[in-house]
Formats: sequence, structure tokens, C-alpha cells
Amino acid sequence: MEGKLQVENPLNKPMHYGNDGPRVGVVPTPGYLPMPKIYSGSDCLNQYNQMQKDLYISQRTARPKKKGAPKIIKILFGAFAAYILCALAKPSLTKFFGKFKR
Repeated sequence: MEGKLQVENPLNKPMHYGNDGPRVGVVPTPGYLPMPKIYSGSDCLNQYNQMQKDLYISQRTARPKKKGAPKIIKILFGAFAAYILCALAKPSLTKFFGKFKR
């Protein structure tokens, strides 16, 4: 311990720099937080009734979403239509391409 200064010893630091004690206290609330509102029972009832009326009107005027056919039905219908089209077009296509045969 001869090479060190006496101030570097952690036990001697309060002696040289003072002892402020533990940092405790009351943390003040910031001023930008909204203040809580206090409502009376009649105000709450009026707001609740207005909200219920708005919900009733919006649900009454809402239109149901129209659903289409499922994707698998569309795929099967397309495949069936392509098969029928190929079956009907095959004789006429063979006549047409038969003219170009050598």
C-alpha cells in the first residue's frame, strides 16, 4: 500500500470528498402528464347513453360484407371450363392444323 495515495483507498474517499449520504427523496411528477378528470354520476350516464346510441345507429346503417365463392370452387370451375373448352376445340383445331401438314 506504499505505492498508492491515501485518497485512492475507497474507505478514505468520504474523508477527503465528504459524505453526502444516500441519495433518497421524493421524485416530483412531470408537468406534462394529463390531469385526471372527475365526472359525476349523471355525466357518466349521459356519456354512456350517447355512446350506446352512436353504436346502435352505426350498426343499424352498416351493410353486411358480401362473400364470394371459396377459392377451391373457383379453381375447380376454371379447370372444368378449360377441360370442356379443350374437348370442344380439339376437332376444329385438328382440321385447321391439318391443312398445314405436309
